[in-house]
Amino acid sequence: MAGCYQNSPLMETRRGKGIAAILAVLLCALYSLPAHAQWEVIYPAPSSGTSEPIAQVDNRTGHSLRVYRHDNNHVYAVFSIQERFDTFHQGACPTYVVDGKLPSDLGSANISCELKARKAVFDLGTVSAKQLHSSILLQWMNGSRLSFRYHLKTVGYREAQFSLKSSSRAVATILGAGVRVIAESSH
Repeated sequence: MAGCYQNSPLMETRRGKGIAAILAVLLCALYSLPAHAQWEVIYPAPSSGTSEPIAQVDNRTGHSLRVYRHDNNHVYAVFSIQERFDTFHQGACPTYVVDGKLPSDLGSANISCELKARKAVFDLGTVSAKQLHSSILLQWMNGSRLSFRYHLKTVGYREAQFSLKSSSRAVATILGAGVRVIAESSH
């Protein structure tokens, strides 16, 4: 008798709903995970006015992180948020965490932090004698997951996560051949 119901329309409907429910749960779980996008190197179009390559990663929610070496040998990071109706709270630079360690303040005394409406720009240091002294960039190059915590003008704090997969390769490419990133000395 049990065999009679295996191929019935009632069982097909239940089986179909069961599979649909499983797929829905898997899709929800997948969507809730942070982005696993790899870093890539972007070469601007000649008409953009700059020839400097950019190391970048985007996350699933539309936020982005870019690192580039300016013509003056300064290295900058730009964290851009995709908040449709809100902007950064002025005076509150984002903090960051690499691989779940203690948070670090990007607006600290030794890092320049400039907030624009939806962008935070950080001066990570200057390349000199084929070296860049930047503990922050070194952490980003050697970590696996980066989280930014930032304050919006009207809705409070939010968090954005980025994969650091391939960040070391991408950053090394934009810095140039033979440039080493080393930690600042703590005098």
